[in-house]
Amino acid sequence: MQNVAKQAYSCAHNRSPADAGVFRKHCVVKDIKNSELILHDGKRVEIKCGANGIFIRTQDDAPLSTSWHGPYPDRLTALSDFGARRAIPKLTAEDIQRKKNHGYYSVVDGVPMVLHHCAWTGATILTPFDLVPAH
Repeated sequence: MQNVAKQAYSCAHNRSPADAGVFRKHCVVKDIKNSELILHDGKRVEIKCGANGIFIRTQDDAPLSTSWHGPYPDRLTALSDFGARRAIPKLTAEDIQRKKNHGYYSVVDGVPMVLHHCAWTGATILTPFDLVPAH
């Protein structure tokens, strides 16, 4: 029983001063037992404290990504990983040409898009991209 109480305390207080600003800019939608639902970059993200650390999942991507990702050592790491995996792809002109040659490029409502493997859900999605210069 003492371990459970200690875990609940450490999870509730695991926000370091370095990541406090990250959480102020997010809207907490709902608090549930050992879990909270927040809006992060326009996506509903559920964060909970588990026996081995912090776990995170999204329900907006259901049924693709309702399983928990983690454990992470803290909330900042969990949200950073989520952001990195959900980031818009950065492509060079050569990458875009390769996508065009394979039929993975399209324009939807005037917005150029590519088929892209989402590292968060594992699905192939049609998404906008950022054009970056070649290295």
